[in-house]
Amino acid sequence: MIFTIIFEEIKIMSFVPPPNPCHPSPCSPHASCSAHYGQAQCQCNQGYTGNGHQCTADPCHNCNVHATCHGFGHYRRCVCNPGYYGNGQQCVDPCANKNCHQHAQCVRSGASARCVCNTGYVGNGYQCDFPDPCASANCPDHSDCVAHGSRYRCVCNTGYNLVAGHCVVPDPCDSAHCPDNSDCVAHGSRYRCVCNTGYNLVAGHCVVPDPCDSAHCPDHSNCVAHGSRYRCVCNTGYNLVAGHCVVPDPCDSANCPDNSNCVAYGSRYRCVCNTGYNLVAGHCVVPDPCDSAHCPDNSDCVAYGSRYRCVCNTGYNLVAGHCVEPDPCHPSPCHAHATCTSVANHGTNIAQCQCDAGFIGNGRYCARDRCYQNRCPANSRCVRQGYGYGYARCVCLPGYYGTYCTSLNSCANRCHRYHKAWPCQCNASCIRYRNCCSDYVSQCK
Repeated sequence: MIFTIIFEEIKIMSFVPPPNPCHPSPCSPHASCSAHYGQAQCQCNQGYTGNGHQCTADPCHNCNVHATCHGFGHYRRCVCNPGYYGNGQQCVDPCANKNCHQHAQCVRSGASARCVCNTGYVGNGYQCDFPDPCASANCPDHSDCVAHGSRYRCVCNTGYNLVAGHCVVPDPCDSAHCPDNSDCVAHGSRYRCVCNTGYNLVAGHCVVPDPCDSAHCPDHSNCVAHGSRYRCVCNTGYNLVAGHCVVPDPCDSANCPDNSNCVAYGSRYRCVCNTGYNLVAGHCVVPDPCDSAHCPDNSDCVAYGSRYRCVCNTGYNLVAGHCVEPDPCHPSPCHAHATCTSVANHGTNIAQCQCDAGFIGNGRYCARDRCYQNRCPANSRCVRQGYGYGYARCVCLPGYYGTYCTSLNSCANRCHRYHKAWPCQCNASCIRYRNCCSDYVSQCK
């Protein structure tokens, strides 16, 4: 047995990594490069802006915490916020080192600041004091000034009262409660109420003595005082007559109308019209007979003394106790063979005439209608003729002729050669028959 050994050349291939796209870096010196699926990605470093391949310094990168970036793109810059001063990279508060008084405020002006006392305080801003309002107060005599913050009040001394801007010793009569018709008289710090002349003090009131206490008024009257004098007034329903209060005659002051009499009932009265008169609107007048008249509609009542008569208005006639408009159809102005109808025309009634069936005309004159219930043959119409349409005749319609108005296109019973709806034969013999259809006769000629 022969064995053959075959050696195969085995090639061992070593792994070669893919090239790094960031070596060399295609990015800006101010950018970082990173590989992503074999592609280089560039990103500007912090503080720079751009697309990674070109990066420029970000002007707003180092803005102060008290600054704001303004503008767009390369034109951006840091600007200190209101109240701060600097180049945007460094911003300082000019009031930061100011130790203003608690009643003062720091007022900025660009890069400088100053302390200003609040309203109502005076000082240099570092020391603010409240001014004494009493220093310029103008209080009256016998008073003291009492300060209340920035304001003051003048207080009168003990034993004095403020009256019209002055501190004076109080008048005991200022608080006195004297009755009407009296005066207050001061005695040191005390007072006394004295009734005026003609008044007496009665139960704490100053009153005029009642003159009615000694008055002698008549019966049925009352005494009415007027100051120191009095007057006797009769009671309601009484009149003063010769010093006595008596019931008056109501008819003395009655204002009754003419043609009437006054009748008294105690203190009251009534006006009664004389016989033959009635009371109308406060007057006694002869009664109008038309007030109780019952005249029909469309009429007026005409009085004659104590009697009346009903007269129909113009255009109306009295018929069976009623005023009615005259009937224009009685008597009828129409023909004997016409019907009359009353119709309204501008507020009045007029007669309207219309001929009866079988007659023709304007209603005032009607003649017998010869075409009534048309008896003409088919394919014809009835034509009225003569004066007043006294007679009529039948006229064939276009396309028809003869006594019975037959069609011009029919050869029936008129053509020698006619047979079973066949048209006439055009030959020499047809010329002799002039009754043949006109359309075919013209062809035979």
